[in-house]
Amino acid sequence: MNFNLVIAELGKLLLLLAAVFAGISLLGFADGLAALDAVGGGRIDFAAMGALLTAAVAAVLVGGGAVLGTRLARRGTGPGALGRREAILLVVSSWIVGGLLGAVPYLAWRVYAQQAGAAGATLAAEVGLDGIVPCFFESISGLTTTGATILVDIERVPRALLLWRSVSQWIGGLGVVVLFVAILPSLGVGGKKLFMTEVTGPSPEGLRPHVRSTARTLWGFYCLLTAAATAAYMLCGLGWFDAVNHGLTSVATGGFSTRNASIAAFDSVSVEVVAMLFMTLGAISFVLYDRLIKRKHHLVARDPELRLFLGIMAISIVAVAAALLWRGTPIDTVDHVNPYPPGLWSSLRASAFTVVTLMTTTGYATADFDDFPLITIGPMFLLMVMGGCAGSTAGGLKIARIWIAAKQAFGEIEHEYRPAVLRPIRLGRRLVDAPMAAATTSLLLIAVAAVGIGTFLVLLLDGERGIDTLTAFSSCVSAISNFGPGFGQIGMIETYASISSPSQIVLMALMLLGRLEFFAILAVFSLRFWRPR
Repeated sequence: MNFNLVIAELGKLLLLLAAVFAGISLLGFADGLAALDAVGGGRIDFAAMGALLTAAVAAVLVGGGAVLGTRLARRGTGPGALGRREAILLVVSSWIVGGLLGAVPYLAWRVYAQQAGAAGATLAAEVGLDGIVPCFFESISGLTTTGATILVDIERVPRALLLWRSVSQWIGGLGVVVLFVAILPSLGVGGKKLFMTEVTGPSPEGLRPHVRSTARTLWGFYCLLTAAATAAYMLCGLGWFDAVNHGLTSVATGGFSTRNASIAAFDSVSVEVVAMLFMTLGAISFVLYDRLIKRKHHLVARDPELRLFLGIMAISIVAVAAALLWRGTPIDTVDHVNPYPPGLWSSLRASAFTVVTLMTTTGYATADFDDFPLITIGPMFLLMVMGGCAGSTAGGLKIARIWIAAKQAFGEIEHEYRPAVLRPIRLGRRLVDAPMAAATTSLLLIAVAAVGIGTFLVLLLDGERGIDTLTAFSSCVSAISNFGPGFGQIGMIETYASISSPSQIVLMALMLLGRLEFFAILAVFSLRFWRPR
């Protein structure tokens, strides 16, 4: 195991994040100056600026030390020395280290706010950043695009910290390591091992002959979608700050908002349509965008995963809308201010947004789905678990895996009464080989086991504090699907502040497992992984 190479590459990642922290700090300072000039009563939040700069300095010191400290040991070692095990360790440690570093702005702001006086200490406690673990929880949730939050009063958090919160989801949406591969040439051929380890889905598919070109292409599409989403939000009347933040988190399918009531705070059909559009675009495989640019429209139209994804979404919208219409009562919104009146239009509006945010695992909210008819709860759980397409920013098990598992099941049923028939499993025109089918089955079993163990631990740790079974179960499903909100005490109108710190640690582990799709992170905890070859 070439630990020096792994440590050096981690150091470069920290230096990259340091530049991000410094840039956001400067943007926050400029935003404060603009508010000061515009209204006269505004102020620059130096505690937030200092918190971000503290994170930048910490990243430079640790990252720079890692790079310089391993230079002699790495002399004469080329990029090809990054083997399979080193790639797995680097991917897993990048997410963990990135999540820990991402908590530094929250931790530092909490300390600086407390040092500023009683008012600052009260503010830090009242918004939800009242402990070390909650700060890490918010960071891991952001980076994994889970969208679960412990903040109970988002609108009182400094704007610079909210921007970092959204940027963390944007970075995590396409992947920390994919960004890493796109920017750093030093990885060489080792970059392909990293890329294949992190990209989601049962069979990562290249867009270009070279992996660095592939990573850059992915980030190019990602940036274009983000810019388009931001512009669309501004056309709907949102200010630049709200538009940028929601543009970042819509395409990343993360769901962090700048408002306590999420998208419902704007009470705008046009904003909801824009959010649904870009959530859906973010949940579609980025391979298809490359095909569109190459004018291979027929391949996009025939893509089985895309057709299944959109078909399930359309059917679910109609089914949930029918249930809401049949009930015939007002539909509660997350802000409890403007409930939707009963009727066809309101039912479709609430159903469409809820189904899209569930299937794309984004976690934005308009209607409170805890108020939906009981018959819709089970299907909504399934939508959350299913998630979006492979190779997208969405979480969940991915439509491709559900398709493969269903084909396996039907094949076994047919084999029971027609033992001589062995039908090959196909994903469109691609033949699914035995290893991929076995990996799909294994991943589904591990996911079920992880949710079961997580639910048991949350109930064990928080059962006496009033956390019920539905809340514990849905929090684990939501964490492993990287969705965010759940049912019961962590519903659309609630936060994870009621969950204890030990349970938050359990949920953070599930978030990382879900984002890295189990195998890589579990491999690191295998004893055989560390044995010499």
